[in-house]
Amino acid sequence: MKRMLVLFVVALVLVSGVSAQDLSGLGRDFEVVIEELGAATLPALTQSAIWGQYTGSASFVDGSRFFLTLSLGTIFTDGVLGFVDDEEAFTVLNVPGLFRTILDAAAVDALTDASEGMKTFFPVPVSRVSAGVKLPGDLEAMVGFGGVPAFVTAPILGGLNADGLELGMVHLGTKVRRAVLKDAGPFPAISVGAGYSYSGFRFAYDLAQLGTGRGDYGGLSVELGELYLKGVMSADSRVHAFGLDVHASKAFGFFVPYVGISPYYHIASFSGGVGSPGNEFDAYVDYDDDGDRDVEYTGRAPSTAVVRDDLSIVVFGGFDMVFGRVVLQVNGSWGIGTGYPGVALNVRWQ
Repeated sequence: MKRMLVLFVVALVLVSGVSAQDLSGLGRDFEVVIEELGAATLPALTQSAIWGQYTGSASFVDGSRFFLTLSLGTIFTDGVLGFVDDEEAFTVLNVPGLFRTILDAAAVDALTDASEGMKTFFPVPVSRVSAGVKLPGDLEAMVGFGGVPAFVTAPILGGLNADGLELGMVHLGTKVRRAVLKDAGPFPAISVGAGYSYSGFRFAYDLAQLGTGRGDYGGLSVELGELYLKGVMSADSRVHAFGLDVHASKAFGFFVPYVGISPYYHIASFSGGVGSPGNEFDAYVDYDDDGDRDVEYTGRAPSTAVVRDDLSIVVFGGFDMVFGRVVLQVNGSWGIGTGYPGVALNVRWQ
């Protein structure tokens, strides 16, 4: 009986040791990271989808049949890395260490504590070029495009020593509106419009650049020991938005304040994983950091995708300062669902 009890205890200890050395949860950990990044970035993308890219005045000024606008702004979010400290969500991966290593690779003081600050505050940039033309029947057609493509951010990130990190945003939109009331006497100009836009955000990181690695593998310390990882971690967010708006403005000489509201329906999705053709996902733990693959990951490569659709409302306002054909515009917005404020500074030629 005693022998059986001893054998049972030994077996229990051995099973516990094997369980503690299991990497089976690593794939799901990466999927949770990607899903959380998508959930954090999608609200700002939906808010910026329809807002802030066209004229401040509710209709074209008299004598103007065309405009061109350059816009720079941001949506102030409550952070994109707030999930990293949720220890119960992850079984193997040291998520705070992962993002701290990625961000702190940039050898500049401004990014030293970036991973901490991004837990509670993160400004999502908005950059646009838009144009419009007046059509017969008091119709006005407008198009807008912008973003910060990956080929623009790549040399900037490279200069900050953030090798292996890829960031990019893109936006395309169109809108048609019609003035239903002219700016005359005590009455403001009022227009109604409808539009569509597409916004996308991409994040990618080559895990080979992580910490002090070995060849194609990056290194990260975890509870089991030194975890070596191979593959490209990527997350892509996309938003298709179909919106309406009611827009009112009133000219007081060169000063033109305006307000508006935009209800819109959006289809938002995000997807991602780790690994790419020619750079497949692989991971192992080396206990003593002596080159051995002591524990190997044998599951499938991480991959996840989620689609969400919803109705959202953005209120916006600001003012134009008209100096002949050049207009300086200050624009603000508020997402009723997200609670995120947004600001933009625009220059318009008309």
